[in-house]
Amino acid sequence: NCRMLYLTARPMNLIKETRTYIEDLEQSCRHTNSNVKLPPGPIVTDTTDLLSSFKKEVVNKTSHHFKTEMLVTLKSCFASAGRDTSKYPIFIATFGNKQTDVIAYEAAGAPRLTMFLIDSYSSITVMHGNKGWFSSYDDQRLLQTTLERIDMIQKGMLPMPP
Repeated sequence: NCRMLYLTARPMNLIKETRTYIEDLEQSCRHTNSNVKLPPGPIVTDTTDLLSSFKKEVVNKTSHHFKTEMLVTLKSCFASAGRDTSKYPIFIATFGNKQTDVIAYEAAGAPRLTMFLIDSYSSITVMHGNKGWFSSYDDQRLLQTTLERIDMIQKGMLPMPP
């Protein structure tokens, strides 16, 4: 039972636009000749104002600090509730569209094995292992790779960061 969580450095006052963007995003699926959408999930945004958020993201390029803080907080909530996060990791698969997302995921303790980087053409690169490349979300190899990683997690074979 995996759940999707959307984490963005966009400010809270853009939550309506962010939610609409995520809900309306579609990609053509070659296998079914239909469009696929992102799964539903909560959206965590930056609580600062538009100008502060813009400065972090565009000027200073430090949005990963906010994302790291949020991910670490989320992980600690599960640990505080009694979850053994070494046996049952919080981050099964992490997707980002910038290298700073990878930095945030690593800083929060997500193994590189679970990281996927999406470019502006919706191509997806695995950040560890075979460094696979997938043409889109509907690439069956992406699903297979993700399922293999989930299986590794369930068997305790996931290499955890130091």
